[in-house]
Amino acid sequence: MSSELLLDEALLFIRANQEQLRLVDVREYGGEFTAAEIDFASYRCPAVFVTVLGSRPAGNDSKRLTGRNARLARMAAFVATKGMTRDKRMREGLSVAERLAMALHDWKPGTVPDKEPLVELGALEDEPAIENLYGRAVDKEGQALWLLTWQQAYRPLRPLPQLARLTRIDIVDHTRQGLVPAPPPAAPPGSPGTLRVTEEVRFETLPPAPPL
Repeated sequence: MSSELLLDEALLFIRANQEQLRLVDVREYGGEFTAAEIDFASYRCPAVFVTVLGSRPAGNDSKRLTGRNARLARMAAFVATKGMTRDKRMREGLSVAERLAMALHDWKPGTVPDKEPLVELGALEDEPAIENLYGRAVDKEGQALWLLTWQQAYRPLRPLPQLARLTRIDIVDHTRQGLVPAPPPAAPPGSPGTLRVTEEVRFETLPPAPPL
């Protein structure tokens, strides 16, 4: 759950700065984006694919977050660019990757206003590393591919059993033939910590009983 939230927030941040970063397409991806994936993904360049490569206990390695249940996620963003010449698309990919690296380094994930945070997200541990993934297969497609990788810490702010309860809803219906129980009173709008679930149960009219 925590790494999913980190991925969501990273995508929101990049999309919010998409015009400034001169990106056309920003999306999440299931794993490493390689030359073999180009024929199976429809996108417009310059494009960025963001993913989580894994995570491990933070221990004392994090500069941002420590303590029980704190973890370090390995994040990645793959930058794909097109160009008429190899040099042109290489330079454009490098430019996009460096702009994105600087933007991410200054990013400080926050919490959603008016909501009690469930997970604390740390800023990046260091500026993202940038790598040129040039290869004949990528070049053959008229594209350049660059990779940004970084580490980012996160930590649940509630015990794990409570987090599990907050992500599950159990509904039990008690009905009696021909009768619909009155619904319970609704919680006032904006009540803190209230999860509102609405369910409607309809009963068809019973046919008349046959004469005795």
